[in-house]
Amino acid sequence: MAAPEVRMGLLPLDSRQMRIAKLLVEQPETTRLEHVASSLRLTDRVVRYNLPSVEAYLAGHGLRLVKRRGVGIWIDGDRATRTAVMADLATAAGPAVLDAEDRQARVLLALLEAAPEAVRSEDLESRLGVSRPTIRRDVRVAEAWLEQHRLHLRRLPGVGLSVRGSEVEVRAGLLALLLERVPANVLDALARDGAARDGVATGQEATSAAGGHGLEGYVASLDLPTHRQILTAELRTQDEHDPTMLTATLSLAILVARVRANRHARLVRGRLRSLLDHPVADSADRIAAAVSGRLGVDLGPAEAASLTESLLGFVELTHIDDATAESDLIRAVDRLVAVAAERLHPALGDDELLRGNLIEHLRRLQVRLRYSL
Repeated sequence: MAAPEVRMGLLPLDSRQMRIAKLLVEQPETTRLEHVASSLRLTDRVVRYNLPSVEAYLAGHGLRLVKRRGVGIWIDGDRATRTAVMADLATAAGPAVLDAEDRQARVLLALLEAAPEAVRSEDLESRLGVSRPTIRRDVRVAEAWLEQHRLHLRRLPGVGLSVRGSEVEVRAGLLALLLERVPANVLDALARDGAARDGVATGQEATSAAGGHGLEGYVASLDLPTHRQILTAELRTQDEHDPTMLTATLSLAILVARVRANRHARLVRGRLRSLLDHPVADSADRIAAAVSGRLGVDLGPAEAASLTESLLGFVELTHIDDATAESDLIRAVDRLVAVAAERLHPALGDDELLRGNLIEHLRRLQVRLRYSL
């Protein structure tokens, strides 16, 4: 009865430690720490740091981790015990260890979701399960990203970290974060099929994604299929397969989520009036009415104006009648990318995503200039 007691007292391995344990148990012969690190795409230091936890876990299951300088490391134990441990590892669900990029994306998401309210560093530490120095490094990365997107990070002593910028800019930041960090195929699947993923909440039931399911969980909570259906129904001339429809769907869903959270847009009077008087405002009004009817969220004049501006950027752009202007725009982008490849890095010349994003950005700029927005 002693062995089960030892096993019950063990702390669960996290996802990284489980990967190390699996590789060692599956390895029939002696291996080297450097090989373990390279096979798992970890550093030698990270593997060495996690070995004591792996060793304790294996000892509690009847296996011994042997380390011998100049020889390597290996598992000592019979085949039956190895098989049982491998089965246990296959069904175990320890706490996940986030890589740096995913963790930093969650920090950004937490800050943007809370804006303009502050987030305490201690809360980020507990949500993500990392140390204070790690959070400080991630916050510095987040601050640089925010500056690139016309937002600023304020450190308020005794209060926390707060994103400063207009509500429209915060929404643009959320949109940019999702488009940059979530694969396009995942976004498209969630927009068409919803949150058909195990363990991902939807709608108002979703908890803060910064500590739970990350960016994909946040996207799932937006209920993209409903917003896509609204846009498709109200913009009848729009091709639902056009890639800009996904961006427009995300933009509308973020707007609705922010209004639900009592985060309202504020526009200066002249800009508000020019948007409300614009012909595209009729489409925005229909969408706002549909949002109210289907989702129970009332969008006021400022939100309707904000929606109008989004439509000018995402919908009208797909109806460019002047083929010559479109051709000139594409040639201009080709020249720009060629210069970037020559002066910065040759790989940029083959970057179709960069070329497509530049074309879409310049199309949007044409519309904004055309209507003095």
